[in-house]
Amino acid sequence: MERYPLDQNFSIKVSDFVFLPSMELQEKIDHYWNEQCKKKPLFNGTIFAVEKETSKYIEGFFTEYKYYIATQSEELRPHIPFRFLGLSCLVVCGDQVLAGRRSEQVASYCGYMEAVPQGVFEEGLNFWRQGEKELFEESGIDPSRIREKRLLGLFRDAQSPFDDLGLCFSLKEGGYTPTSSSEHDSLQFMPYKEFLELDKLISTSRELVLTWLCSEQRQV
Repeated sequence: MERYPLDQNFSIKVSDFVFLPSMELQEKIDHYWNEQCKKKPLFNGTIFAVEKETSKYIEGFFTEYKYYIATQSEELRPHIPFRFLGLSCLVVCGDQVLAGRRSEQVASYCGYMEAVPQGVFEEGLNFWRQGEKELFEESGIDPSRIREKRLLGLFRDAQSPFDDLGLCFSLKEGGYTPTSSSEHDSLQFMPYKEFLELDKLISTSRELVLTWLCSEQRQV
């Protein structure tokens, strides 16, 4: 896992590029998508594909979700010539972080724990608004309860086709009862030390917590 620091005025730019694979490749992608849909329900929405990354901005385009699913095929992955951008948020309240266990309905890492919320980008929303939207949809926590927002950086796992834009939302003090979403079997606030000791923990979520601790000058 690598972390790349980002300028505090960082932005995301959307180009008008359109990915047009060959007819033969498209047929293989469609076939693989249909086979995966037979195993579990999938929705072919849009996902943000990256063309260029700098510390000040990321430029890319929106394309079909099926192209991300195609990267799970060893045969197809070399023919998808870009990475995808996701959103990973760390929600903290005091010394606790919002954690969720991934359900059996998600495309990968079923049963693993992760920081919540996670998501992909939607057209027309900047990343702060997207993070706030995901927070409310996945946990029921109103964005008005956010006390501070912080950009943690860009996180990259060489084994994954995703880069994750890391955000931190610090909540105002108060009792919170997060509600579970379809993507998580359970949600809870957990002491960060206990969270870091979990065996089945998404690596990006671990790095989010470690980066937050470093920025707060706290000990692990």
